Amino acid sequence: MGRIKLSSAFIGLSLFFLLLSTRAVAQNSTLEGTVKDVVGTPLIGVNVIQKGTSNGTVTDIDGNFSIQVPEDAVMVFTYIGFSAQEVAWDGVSVMNVIMHEDVGLLDEIVVVGYGTQKKRDVIGSISTISSEDLIKATSAASFDAALQGLAPGLMVSNESGIPGSPVQIKVRGVNSISSGTNPLWIVDGIPIASTNLGGSYDGESSQNVMSMINPADIESIQVLKDAAATSIYGSRGSNGVILVTTKSGKKGAMNISVDVKSGVSNWANRDIGLATGPQYIEIMDKAYANSKLSGTFDPQASLNQLDGVTATMTRAEAMATNTDWGKVISRTGMFNEVNIAATQGSDKGSAYLSLRYRKDKSILKFNDMDLFSANANLNYNLHEVLNLNYRGSLSFTDNNRSKSDYGRAAAGGWAQVNAYSLPWMKVYDDTDTGINGFWNPLSSANALAGISPVNSESNLQTVNVLQGLNATLKLADGLTLVGEFGANLVFDKGLSYRGKGVRIDGAMAREEKNQHTVINYNAYLNYDKYLGEDHWLNIVTGVENTRSQFHNTYLESQSLIGSFREVGTPESIKGRSTLSSESYLRGFFGRANYKFRDRYIVGTSARRDGISKFTPENRWATFLSGSAGWIISEEEFFNADIINLLKLRGSYGQTGNTNIPSGITSDRYSVRTGNNLGIPSTELASIGNSDIKWETTSTLDFGFDFGLLNNRINGSLAYYKQNVEDMLLAVALPYSAGIFGGNIIWQNIGDMQNQGIEFNVDATILNRALTWKVGLNFSTNSNKILALDPESDANNVGITQAEPYESRVITIFKTGLPLGNWYMAESAGVDPEKGIPMIYEVKVNEDGTTSHTGNIIPGTTSNLEENRMILKGKTSLPKFIGGFNSQFTYKNFDLNMNFSFATGHYIYNRLLQSTLTPNRGVRALSHKLLTEAWEKPGDNAKWPRVVMNVQHFYDDEGKPSTDPVTYGTEEKYISSMFLEKGDYLKLNNLNVGYTLPSSLTAKVKVQSLRVSLSVTNLFTLTGF
Repeated sequence: MGRIKLSSAFIGLSLFFLLLSTRAVAQNSTLEGTVKDVVGTPLIGVNVIQKGTSNGTVTDIDGNFSIQVPEDAVMVFTYIGFSAQEVAWDGVSVMNVIMHEDVGLLDEIVVVGYGTQKKRDVIGSISTISSEDLIKATSAASFDAALQGLAPGLMVSNESGIPGSPVQIKVRGVNSISSGTNPLWIVDGIPIASTNLGGSYDGESSQNVMSMINPADIESIQVLKDAAATSIYGSRGSNGVILVTTKSGKKGAMNISVDVKSGVSNWANRDIGLATGPQYIEIMDKAYANSKLSGTFDPQASLNQLDGVTATMTRAEAMATNTDWGKVISRTGMFNEVNIAATQGSDKGSAYLSLRYRKDKSILKFNDMDLFSANANLNYNLHEVLNLNYRGSLSFTDNNRSKSDYGRAAAGGWAQVNAYSLPWMKVYDDTDTGINGFWNPLSSANALAGISPVNSESNLQTVNVLQGLNATLKLADGLTLVGEFGANLVFDKGLSYRGKGVRIDGAMAREEKNQHTVINYNAYLNYDKYLGEDHWLNIVTGVENTRSQFHNTYLESQSLIGSFREVGTPESIKGRSTLSSESYLRGFFGRANYKFRDRYIVGTSARRDGISKFTPENRWATFLSGSAGWIISEEEFFNADIINLLKLRGSYGQTGNTNIPSGITSDRYSVRTGNNLGIPSTELASIGNSDIKWETTSTLDFGFDFGLLNNRINGSLAYYKQNVEDMLLAVALPYSAGIFGGNIIWQNIGDMQNQGIEFNVDATILNRALTWKVGLNFSTNSNKILALDPESDANNVGITQAEPYESRVITIFKTGLPLGNWYMAESAGVDPEKGIPMIYEVKVNEDGTTSHTGNIIPGTTSNLEENRMILKGKTSLPKFIGGFNSQFTYKNFDLNMNFSFATGHYIYNRLLQSTLTPNRGVRALSHKLLTEAWEKPGDNAKWPRVVMNVQHFYDDEGKPSTDPVTYGTEEKYISSMFLEKGDYLKLNNLNVGYTLPSSLTAKVKVQSLRVSLSVTNLFTLTGF
């Protein structure tokens, strides 16, 4: 497979940027001066720039500066937290400047749906994340992962930790059961194909499309949360809306900035307490004895249970082997990144250009990713009434993926290490029986063999194209017509290869291609004007059309000859598929805001959407909202000097959810050739439901915003309640329905509620030589299912435990309970006399609920099944999430820390369940079995006696049994014994940076050059 070489191209383009600008140097003189604040304190690190040039310097520890400039120069002074000043030099005098703190921060402009507003006039619930906060808070390959802990009500999770891997984001909790819960992403007015690239064939992590957007190009991010902010997006706003605005060119001469980053990443917690080689054998010997099995642990007998075993292992060899498989397949992750940006502007227009190159080596061996992106934002005033704007970006990634899940026939991956790669097994073979030098690579137990490039390859190449064109025509004073066209094209091509060294059935290859396309165009009128001194009116009305397409093809070939990694000849092709889907959306929208005397604000919005995913009878829906605000601090009676802003706000409205698959309203059929007669046939694959309709979310929101001490402290507090009606659920059909494959039908089955409180505060503690800024945010969320259809409510519909465990419901959907409430037998600990696991016996009451009988019974397979109950108060959804950050700046140095936390939820520890169960000697085990397990009568132990497969030493009455087969396996032993609190506190990122003095960088026409070092996942405090 051909590969694109990025390094030489990038170096050439970088040099091009650095040589873009040259200018003649006029006769200069030395300008000296001092910069102080209003109380006379010298300000250190103030940027002093000659206007219209990149010629600049910074003030020293005494606030002094010296710079060579022309005698008629105009100097620009900027400093964080202070208003910028322009001062003309007379060519003779010393320039003494007094800077004032910026009290107009709350008049900054924020982006809203189809327009902008002053921050103080916003009466919706919107969280803003600045470019500075984003860049210094993260070193992640994907910028959305950096949002963790930066905004209240935003729950961000990335389970694999692989560079560019998918990130799950939820705004104000979970708003749907089966429909998608990801927010709507809009970049520069263009809806993004929010999808994961390169599906997982053999346990590989997919790639996040957001990883292809350069965080250094982002000017700001707005998270829209309540109906006042989101209802203008109608059917797509139920899960929140995230608006990303990229940087534009700035007025003045060309300025070039360079940002060089390096960093390391580590496992949040790699030590999961697995037994060493000798400990493993000691545990297995104990399990043999306690289960009344003859002899002791025989490693060869365990190996014989695996397929493809070629090498042997004696007990003595096993005792002398101690392989840390986690260490074998992992390493310290590293990344290097360079960003170069150039900006230039005048009264006629402006330009912003950027380049990015990033190289990631993940914490898993052989997993690395190269990323290259280019961005151009061009703005041109064609006429005094006509402005044109173009924004375009192109990104390319070359991702050598490694397995992070169990995989298929070939071993490998972090999950595989924690399950099947055992400490008494070797990595390499020093005999001739090994394939490619590995010990038993065909057994699926050698994790390194399964991911080594000698035996395996999973390459994913992606291209992301984002193009937008905007035209703004001024029709009259305060009235503009805006037309926007945007396109997002995403392509990915993946090749998966597994060689004969790790596959008993011979080598195989699979090639898959995906194409995602979103075409969006809209036109709207914007009327924005003050009517006299007391009245301000803003009206927006328009139409939008969106077309989304997806196309997938794949070929799979088996029994390949030699080491060639192409798909193969037609005779070897065993699987092929082509899949396409398409949907259309049309919306008519409008918004009106009115402000009286700069203190009383009312607003309303409406949108009517139609989408092709529904039948014509249910295709259209209308979404409305109303909002109001009162800026109390503008009242004459309000005279609290320390409070700059106090604003009350409230809103109510509706949004919808279009995150559902296409084609669920009609029956689908499949062509099969795998029947007994070998005759092709057409079979019903899924049943459609033409009656399904929109999920609708109604949101009530009340809150207030505040600014204190000349805006050194800013924040907000809000209460919200969301009611989701007509929730869509993929309901399982009985086998008697005779449906092949997807035996489900989509239905509107109930209602759900989320409510909670959000709080955030940002403060500038110090703003002198040393600046110190802190931020804190947190939110609570209480979830409850308000109604379900009677059949789903009675049948205990829920989420089943994932493979490789027994399929059964472990979290349940039930009226009156939160989503994700755990449903299983409740552990009563360990019997101190017998050392067996015990559970609480339950009974079914007349009203259908369950309760304890007061009896404690053995946790046998049948008892576990018959005594499952709803564990009230124990849910998988956090009740309290948040984050805090701290930023220090001293002269040219900066230090940034970003933390996140969550509490109030429970996690089912499947790994603990597996590693506490000796299973024929072919599963990884925990060392806790030697120190915390029951040994003798009277022990008050945390874990049961060490036996084979948990239950094999007793029957349903708890009587001893020597049958090692009859009573099930650990996959069926599901109880609250393995349910743990999921509370955590994590240092997401630690970043240290240094910005070179502009007096040095200006010599090469670079205004800013910053180098930084980041450490990701430095520590995590948790009880699980």
